[in-house]
Amino acid sequence: MLTLMAHRNALGYIQQQHNSVWQALPQTPAVDVTVSILGLGNMGIKTAKLIAGIGYRTLGWSRRQKTLDTIDCLSGNDGLLEILHQSDIVINLLPLTTETEGLFNKETFEKMKSTATFINLARGGHVIEEDLLSALNQGTIKHAMLDVFNVEPLPADHAFWHHEKVAILPHIAAITDPKTASAVVAQNITAFLRGDPVAHIVDRSREY
Repeated sequence: MLTLMAHRNALGYIQQQHNSVWQALPQTPAVDVTVSILGLGNMGIKTAKLIAGIGYRTLGWSRRQKTLDTIDCLSGNDGLLEILHQSDIVINLLPLTTETEGLFNKETFEKMKSTATFINLARGGHVIEEDLLSALNQGTIKHAMLDVFNVEPLPADHAFWHHEKVAILPHIAAITDPKTASAVVAQNITAFLRGDPVAHIVDRSREY
């Protein structure tokens, strides 16, 4: 949803609505829009394949090199810099670890296009919020669409609330459905009691 909103310049149209302006804004074909997914776990892979499937040029980045059909995958620090430099839309789906905390900061935003949109669906701790605000105010990047924050609920006096270049969501990207979640828990309990492998194990050495 946010990728389509970013591509179709939804924030620009919302601002036009507030100003009673009727004007079509330029629109780039999807094939000419580069969308990058940072984090190629279960959610990242599904997101990347979905976005690629509707016609966007899709890139993926992970700590370790991965291979996915129709998606160019990069890894490591050099890969991250390259992916940020190319991207029109950057979607963060990384796990929050010691390595990724504060990953999106002044230096990171300066590597992005001035026309880029940053979408954070992972954790607020990935972002230095003061640096993001500065990047938006100075035109370093174009827009931010945020579902997670350092403090939740987002304080009522936070600058993000009324910033014309920011879209706010109340941490809804992956709301847990009790029906499906309880089925996963039950399956794991059954597997454990049978002595079978248990799914979704946290690797403490990787911090996720």
